[in-house]
Amino acid sequence: MLRPYKGVKPDRTRETRAQKIEAAMKSMPERIEKLLKEREAKKGERLKARAIKRAGRQGKRLAPDANKAKAKVNDKNTSKKGGKGKKK
Repeated sequence: MLRPYKGVKPDRTRETRAQKIEAAMKSMPERIEKLLKEREAKKGERLKARAIKRAGRQGKRLAPDANKAKAKVNDKNTSKKGGKGKKK
């Protein structure tokens, strides 16, 4: 006596997968609402943090001490023996 063909795994598990998906789809509208609210809350936090970060960067660019530090570094890079120093 021959046993019946067992089939391919996706065909065998098709019904259980379909039931699982249908069960998940019933609660989907609530899950989507929850997700959107969480994303909106995070977005507000990120925008505040980004605004503070930008304000800090702009303040550093305008600080006179930072410009002086850059000038000192440029003076060290120029030498009398060669490079970008003054021509004699």
